[in-house]
Amino acid sequence: MANYPSLKTGPRMLTSKRNMNLRVLYLTMNPNTISTTAPMMGWLTHLRAQGLEPVVAHNTLGDFHRWLCDRDIPSHHVPMPVPDKLRPWPFIKSILALRRIIRQHHIDLVHCNEQNIYLHGNAAARWTRRPVVVSIHAAMERGYCKWVFGGKRRPLRMYFVSKACREFNRPSLEGVVPEERWNVLSNGLEPDEFKPDPTLRTAFRAAHKLDGKIALGVACAIRPGKQIEHLIDAGTRVTDPRVRIVLAGSAIAGEESYGETILAAARKKLGDRFVYVGHLKDVKPFFAGLDLFVNTSKQEAGSISVLQSLASGCPVVGYSSKSVEEQILPGGGEIVEQDSVEQLAAALGRWLADPAALGKARESARRRFMEAYDIRALSMHLWNEYLRIVPEAKDRP
Repeated sequence: MANYPSLKTGPRMLTSKRNMNLRVLYLTMNPNTISTTAPMMGWLTHLRAQGLEPVVAHNTLGDFHRWLCDRDIPSHHVPMPVPDKLRPWPFIKSILALRRIIRQHHIDLVHCNEQNIYLHGNAAARWTRRPVVVSIHAAMERGYCKWVFGGKRRPLRMYFVSKACREFNRPSLEGVVPEERWNVLSNGLEPDEFKPDPTLRTAFRAAHKLDGKIALGVACAIRPGKQIEHLIDAGTRVTDPRVRIVLAGSAIAGEESYGETILAAARKKLGDRFVYVGHLKDVKPFFAGLDLFVNTSKQEAGSISVLQSLASGCPVVGYSSKSVEEQILPGGGEIVEQDSVEQLAAALGRWLADPAALGKARESARRRFMEAYDIRALSMHLWNEYLRIVPEAKDRP
């Protein structure tokens, strides 16, 4: 655990946008350097030069905490449990800890990076009279939204990770948070971290006996919502002997039986055409070595895996899954009818039948990523938002 001393400066006048320094407290439930923290790492990397002075509070320590410490970013461990009316003290204790951090670092703005810790961030921000914003990564029920965001708990901004995420949350939020406070801030990645890499591609394909083969697959948590059985069934309908179905990932806690069932079914139906590489701490070689990323998920708010695939020059074929169509079109792949294995298999067959088009699609996928998901441009969008929010909050009663 790292607890840093106070930044030795007092109250500041917020002057020109060019010279403005902002101290932002980020709250996160994610201890890892994947998923919801991936775009945050980009914000912290690129906005410090603009004047951002970030501080982070984690519910659980992990790789992200170590990443922050390596960059001398203040990092605090603050358990943030779900509020419980019968046992309120753990929640109150977390609010007291966050209040101390806000005062210690003279925080200007609180940014809750996931919706499920907003109650903690909002309570601490209101207590210290700081503005608070929240990033939305998932579908929410209306009762939950009324409880978390209703009345005086309204955030100044809600950042949805895709337009689809905004729209499937619309019925739950209308009348709870004014729409003028909604905004879309897409997930993004470093273009120099995920990119086409012939060296990684060659090494990955050699390690998994994919030389001369066509690798179709997915990297994801093995859980029911990902519908990996659709990928397996589509793979059985693709008759090209060069095809290999490659799966990276592992089952999540509590759903191990589903993972065992999926792996057993894949081995039985596909035989040696199925390649399971397990959980990968570094997925860059996987995406570099893949020929087509196949999305069979039921619902995605703003898939990081899809972005990693596009950035690596790997086209995406599969279901819309709410937001994936928005992410890959135009130019990044093909969308078929949701949950139609027949259409998915037919689309894969078309892509495999034209090797020249598949090669060109790699360039198109990378171009789609650079146009819409370069974290450097998305970070500046967020910075301009911060510069509007802090003065706006100071003008409020």
